[in-house]
Amino acid sequence: MKTYLMSMFLVVAVSLMLSVQAGNLEDGIAATNAGEYKTALRLLMPLAKQGNAIAQNAIGWLYLGGRGVDKNSAEAQRWFRKAAELGDPRAHWNLGFMYEDGIGVEQNCEKAVMWYHKAAEQGNATAQVNVGGLYTSGSRCIKKNYVEAVNWTRLAAEQGNVKGQLRLGAHYANGWGVRQDNKEALWWYRKAAKQGDVEAQYRIGFMYEHGEGVVPDQAEALKWYRKAAEGGNAGAQVDLAYMYYSGKGVPQDYKQAASWYKKAAEQGLAIAQRLMGYMYHHGYGVSQDYGEAVKWYRKAAEGGDAKAQSNLGGMYYTGKGFPQDYVQAYAWVTLAINNGLEQARQNRTIIATRMSPTSIRQAESLARELDKKIKSRLPE
Repeated sequence: MKTYLMSMFLVVAVSLMLSVQAGNLEDGIAATNAGEYKTALRLLMPLAKQGNAIAQNAIGWLYLGGRGVDKNSAEAQRWFRKAAELGDPRAHWNLGFMYEDGIGVEQNCEKAVMWYHKAAEQGNATAQVNVGGLYTSGSRCIKKNYVEAVNWTRLAAEQGNVKGQLRLGAHYANGWGVRQDNKEALWWYRKAAKQGDVEAQYRIGFMYEHGEGVVPDQAEALKWYRKAAEGGNAGAQVDLAYMYYSGKGVPQDYKQAASWYKKAAEQGLAIAQRLMGYMYHHGYGVSQDYGEAVKWYRKAAEGGDAKAQSNLGGMYYTGKGFPQDYVQAYAWVTLAINNGLEQARQNRTIIATRMSPTSIRQAESLARELDKKIKSRLPE
């Protein structure tokens, strides 16, 4: 009887210990995700030392970025290796990243690819999608190879991985590594959309609007655009706004158009910012307000949108929204031309007739300065 009671006590004690460990792991990961790195380190370090691979990988990530601890690439690699030896696919991936970029180790493409593949070969769908993404875009260590990309992406998609389904749909839509097939693209987009993926919902809307793989159906396009737009997809918000603006598949409604353009503009989408400027410029769905028009045109122009640059130049030329300034007008229109908007060239010729040679040289210098500033802010 004593032996039985002792055995039961040990089972209960072990269960309680495992329960505490599980709780600490969950709390530690939650703290990491919340940016509470010192708390995460305190909770995860004991588990990492006890051999928990998830905790070891997380500790490596903290050291890699100097989160809650002094940045230490060697220590990051040490913890990633511990987790990798226990088969953690995230650690495999992180080691691949370190070897590809030469972080704390000598840059080594062969080892980078080996670790990336180890992560994917375990059947981890996230790793498979990531490897597929590397083959799609190419990287320092992996040459672009659409066929390989499709192979890895399909493995993830067939496991139900939503990103894999979305990307496989894109491969079929664009004919990357497979025969181009809009119906097959739509089939995979629908799978991702059923899981709530707003980008997939947006692409389905686009296919219905333009009749790609389906009979054109503006009502269906509107339905899918709305789903994606309500989920926060900026591209869908712009296309939904345009349907309201143009009365395509829905009664024309400038207020609705302006509302959806603004939602996308507030997410930083340059085309939406330019269109929001246009709505304020002409008073469509909002009270006409040149100051607001200038504000949105400027945001889009500084985001590299050539049409917005031309529009902003036009506002400087006419003196709407701020004092008339031909130098600024010439400079912004020059940027638009340099960014491919040839139709702005005639406008620049008109502006130049109001300027002296000295002012034109000042404007050309300003255009170069603006171009440099804008390019420094844009993602590579």
